[in-house]
Amino acid sequence: MKEEICALESNNTWSVVSLPPGKVAIGCKWVYKVKYKADGSVERFKACLMAKGYTQKEGIDYVDTFSPVAKLVTIRVILALASVHNWPLYQFDVHNAFLQGDLFEEVYMTLPQGFCSQGESMVCRLQKSLYGLKQASRQWNLKLTEALLVSGYHQSRYDYSLFTKFQGDKMMVLLIYVDDLLITGSDEGLIQDLKNTLNKNFKMKDLGELKYFLGLEILRSKEGIILNQRKYALELIEKSGLGGAKPSMTPLEQNRKYTSVEYDEQFEKIEDELLQDKSIFQRLIGRLIYLTHTRLDITFAVHTLSQFMQRPKKSHLEAAFRVVRYIKKNPGQGIFLSATKYRSMVVTASEIVWLQGLFAELKITIEGPAKMLCDSKAALQIVANPVFHERTKHIEIDCHFIREKIQNGSIQTEYVRSEDQIADIMTKALGIQQHEHLVSKLGFKDVFQPPT
Repeated sequence: MKEEICALESNNTWSVVSLPPGKVAIGCKWVYKVKYKADGSVERFKACLMAKGYTQKEGIDYVDTFSPVAKLVTIRVILALASVHNWPLYQFDVHNAFLQGDLFEEVYMTLPQGFCSQGESMVCRLQKSLYGLKQASRQWNLKLTEALLVSGYHQSRYDYSLFTKFQGDKMMVLLIYVDDLLITGSDEGLIQDLKNTLNKNFKMKDLGELKYFLGLEILRSKEGIILNQRKYALELIEKSGLGGAKPSMTPLEQNRKYTSVEYDEQFEKIEDELLQDKSIFQRLIGRLIYLTHTRLDITFAVHTLSQFMQRPKKSHLEAAFRVVRYIKKNPGQGIFLSATKYRSMVVTASEIVWLQGLFAELKITIEGPAKMLCDSKAALQIVANPVFHERTKHIEIDCHFIREKIQNGSIQTEYVRSEDQIADIMTKALGIQQHEHLVSKLGFKDVFQPPT
């Protein structure tokens, strides 16, 4: 607590003043947290002084609150780029990031616990942002963005948290997720210049080579990069109380129809009862949603069950536990980004166009059009046929968009047999044999399992 108070005072976060007439001071409280390393061991204990931002009044204490964060697809693209070119990957953490932003609104806060009072009516007039303020994240992001733009970095139009800098054939990439920074590039000199720039403007902590980012474990070898959430998955299994349960071969039971309470009531098919405490189901699904970032094989199951968050039944919770038991089979399984061949599968034309724009900013050359694999010959004929038909008028705008991308060479459609359509693993429940067949095509790797 003393260390935190000293940091706040040295940063000129506030000045102690008398509360002006007509003004209301927001409260504050101490919050304690434990920060862990990738292996689960304790890194440090931390005390944070939090403003009670929930008492702020819009238009008085704050105006805008939105702050961008890096998209997960952008993170995967940058990691794949570093893998292909064998670039180093570094991670930085900003000390007291939310305290760096300048505060333009007139905000008063009560004196924190442990702070020597100088009078009953004395309060803190905030001059800098503080944890808990609604605008704190936005003000920090604006401050960091300004420093990077002044240093010659370009902010991406496709992801505002991505910054790049080019000097001839040299390239630097910086990705921001609140106060966690991911740095890579083709030249160590440029990387060092960026480190110096950041240290000059902010108090930084160099975490060295990238190993753990946003709950993703990054393992690197000569063959490429593996993204997994093994620690997260094991914690999920433990919290669900399924440590001793038998693993499931598939995430969802094939041909099983899950229905809502409203559906059951309408058709008088009350075969199940509501959960007494729906928060158990909601928390479990929330954790599973985050796990889909590296486990595409559970995407459909999680998407299906997430439709019943408001009024879940016991059968829905049992199905969610089945997904957890499936994860238990290979908790360390993750996405493999090959250093010799990078393949990106996209399922919509919009995603392809967005990725192509991002690649262009990163000066990544794409040879030929992106392939869109489809197992419906009828759909391919509709897309290829420029003649308008009455029976397809409800999707004609979408078809026109895709045809346009095919004609300008952005996309190439190609037929694939249903049994080889990898996207099926994210759109339907499959049998054991077909599920395992498609999982093998996803390029997953599990470095925690002995080779067979």
